[in-house]
Amino acid sequence: MAQIKQAMILAAGKGTRLGHLTQNTPKPLIEVCGTPVLIHLLNHLKSYGVEKIAINTHYLAGQIEQAVKVWSKDAGIDVRIYHEKELLNTGGGICQALPFFEGKPFFLVNGDAVWTGGTELFKELENIFCREHMEALLSFIDLDKTSAFRAPKADYEMDAAGQILGRGTQGASWVYMCAAILTPELFAGRATKPFSLIELYDKAMHKGELYGMSFSGLWADMGTPEGLAFAESLLSSPQHKQTA
Repeated sequence: MAQIKQAMILAAGKGTRLGHLTQNTPKPLIEVCGTPVLIHLLNHLKSYGVEKIAINTHYLAGQIEQAVKVWSKDAGIDVRIYHEKELLNTGGGICQALPFFEGKPFFLVNGDAVWTGGTELFKELENIFCREHMEALLSFIDLDKTSAFRAPKADYEMDAAGQILGRGTQGASWVYMCAAILTPELFAGRATKPFSLIELYDKAMHKGELYGMSFSGLWADMGTPEGLAFAESLLSSPQHKQTA
């Protein structure tokens, strides 16, 4: 049974790396195996037992709002849309929704994340998360597993206990999967204005309160044409269908 019952999906970006595909369609509504990525995410969160979901919007927001309205009609989940007239970046966008989470930890998922195993990602994160010494727990995949869509380099370095030691360092071998558990403490003193979540990750890392988890499945960032093709092959594979 899920203990963390709330989540945020970041869905405000323009998706320019996908070129013409996002000219008239927001990136979270690009289909992978016949279903918009956003709907995949909402279904995973619902299946895991999440009861409250915040979604930020900006580019072609009306399409996202309509898709969410249709999905949530019979879902029995409290879904809130936080529209950004001007982009607030990842940090500011989450700050805007913090009151919705009522001081409790929440899952964070980017609107272009695709992985195998469905709810297994949330289960693995929650099994490791400890609020006493973690301001944030990030999900990682080994750089070697991302080569199918040409991830250029790893993002983070972490030790055997999962504590993150550096970002962009020579010893980095882990790629951030754009999914995490965050705490309100991570945002202490920050206002709803444009800033990157990376700033807060760096601050937590220097305090020794940023941790990572190696995900057991596979992941794709479908934000590029190559990544989208890899995501299609990932979700259509027999291995994924056995665990979905």
